[in-house]
Amino acid sequence: QVIASGSQRIENGTLKLFDVLPADGSYGLRLTGLDLLGNTATTYASFTIDAGTPGQPTNLTASSSGRQVTLNWTPPATIDLSKESYRLYRDNAYLNDVSPYSHTTYDNGMTDGDHTYYLTIARTNNKVGAPSNTATILVDATPPLALIAAPADYFYLRSRVNIVGKAEDSTSF
Repeated sequence: QVIASGSQRIENGTLKLFDVLPADGSYGLRLTGLDLLGNTATTYASFTIDAGTPGQPTNLTASSSGRQVTLNWTPPATIDLSKESYRLYRDNAYLNDVSPYSHTTYDNGMTDGDHTYYLTIARTNNKVGAPSNTATILVDATPPLALIAAPADYFYLRSRVNIVGKAEDSTSF
């Protein structure tokens, strides 16, 4: 397919300006110069148009075990494994990139509290797709406080005694 042709003299000028880009894909260019004596020279170049927006991951879920959060999601129908990766965000801050081959990742060493996650897909051309749904998880790896107040440690019982204690956790019960 010929994109442009002409017969005017050009020195370091624009050969073709795309008002509307062709469809995404790989293209080849060929420029042939012809002088007044009929001598020709030809040069070639290739380029890729990648103007589309990456897809959107869906169904992001989060679960925790101790201080490790496990995240799972559904990839979009199409993902370009050679040019795209997932970007993971925790509490609205970028956390790290995740391989496009994966649909699961882990966040280790979490602090107690609520944490919210979402993903985007980023292309090597810095285009970023729409964010996934958010997944919020409560991490609570701190054990409750358990205390026996009475009887005292190593106390000998000789009669009826009240056993006094408490078990408390500020987030679980």
